[in-house]
Amino acid sequence: MNGNNYERQPERYYVTKHKKKRPRRHRIAIALILVLYAVILGAVAYFTLYRPDTGGVDTFVEYETDENGNRVEITHEYAQRDGVYNFLILGEDREASLTDVCMLVNFDTESGKLAILQLPRDTYVRSVDGVRNSSGKINELFADHRNARIRNGESAGDAYKGALADVTELLEKGLCIRINFSVIMDLDGFRGIVDAVGGVELDVPSDLVYSDPEQGLYINIPKGHQTLDGEAAEQFIRFRDSFLQGDLGRVNAQKMFISAFFSKLKSCGVSEAARIADEVFENVTTDLTLSDTVFFAKKVISADLSNITMQTLPGQVAGTKASHYIMNRAAALKVINGSFNVYDKAVTDGIFDSAGMFNDPESAYISSLYYAHESELYDKNIYTGDGVANDGIDIPLKKQQ
Repeated sequence: MNGNNYERQPERYYVTKHKKKRPRRHRIAIALILVLYAVILGAVAYFTLYRPDTGGVDTFVEYETDENGNRVEITHEYAQRDGVYNFLILGEDREASLTDVCMLVNFDTESGKLAILQLPRDTYVRSVDGVRNSSGKINELFADHRNARIRNGESAGDAYKGALADVTELLEKGLCIRINFSVIMDLDGFRGIVDAVGGVELDVPSDLVYSDPEQGLYINIPKGHQTLDGEAAEQFIRFRDSFLQGDLGRVNAQKMFISAFFSKLKSCGVSEAARIADEVFENVTTDLTLSDTVFFAKKVISADLSNITMQTLPGQVAGTKASHYIMNRAAALKVINGSFNVYDKAVTDGIFDSAGMFNDPESAYISSLYYAHESELYDKNIYTGDGVANDGIDIPLKKQQ
């Protein structure tokens, strides 16, 4: 005892254990695995939360006459709603560079509703932008604009993309819509996509036989239920020779194919999806990004056929030498507001086709069809995907000679 009033605490001994260091290559491998894991988690989160941009506010012009008889421009602003998108899809003929397939597609990603509007290849479109439309038909717009750009010194590739943008802008102005994304493919791309899904099952309504050596077009498809590969599918969507209504019959046949294609697409697995993606990015020109494509692909595959509607731009065939198809203005406006308006308010009569892109003011006959009463033109040709899949479409045929 040393006089201090406390007990001596036992001494504590601390032993430091030295861990054996992992080899450097093991540490690098672990780090790489962690980085890869983080990248995968980030990609999954990105694609889960990603939503394509809707594009903001558009301005449309309405023309009025003031008290002094002067023409006055009035601008109107339209804001786009979230989750609703319009697409322009063009199919190009490899021989003549004509876009005989022209469709607008509206996709409401919130409700899963998908609407398709087919614009017949002979739809009358007036030259209103300084580029001459030689035939006055919508299927020549793309080629005319591409050729005009090439004459102005653009490369073939830039002219091709620029022409797609030109056609997109024209249709946006004329129909008072926003087209969020545009797609153009040639028939080789179409064949590849059909083959990638393993062909499309379809009940062909009649024997389809036609030959046109100048276009390199030879069609020979027997009547009946069958699986069309890419080559046969191309023949089917191009045929119109024995249809009583000509191109309108072909447009309805394309509705049958679209319905059958969506049915097949929904049954595709991962391997088919990968092949489709390869075909799309190899043969399609578009402003869709990979992220956009993944987003819409997931949504489309989950869409129900009963939520898909298809119709033809309302109008009538003009009895002219060129056999133009004239849009009915009043009925077309109803279609746009009913299924293709992505804005927060209705498109008004004052701004719809304000430049008269779909009318010829110098032709009393064309104008009479353009301004005709809508009658039954609006809703008599609306088809649903499941309705077409179950019942098909009655396509009148020419009488045999």
